[in-house]
Amino acid sequence: MARALAFALLVLATAVAVRPAAGACTLKAPSISAASLTSICAADATYGSPACSVWRLCNDETLSPPIFPQLCNTTRVAATLCLDDADVVATVPACSRSASGIHTALEG
Repeated sequence: MARALAFALLVLATAVAVRPAAGACTLKAPSISAASLTSICAADATYGSPACSVWRLCNDETLSPPIFPQLCNTTRVAATLCLDDADVVATVPACSRSASGIHTALEG
């Protein structure tokens, strides 16, 4: 469990640190509210995803020190969730609306 959480944090930290050049990516990030993201991450299909693991840590008030707020941005967590395995992505409608070509582009 600790390795999965560490991996999830590494993925999100990398996403925060590495930004593509302006205009390099034309895909629109998914727009998901915090309440929707909490609901999505409670589902069996998405519960174990790295993005949802980080989201649960973001909402863990007992965590000390707390996670960097930049990692808890709903758009970033949702975008990471939409880059997960295809079976996870298929269960999140916001992913298919905003980033339907991500997996094809990454695999090609």
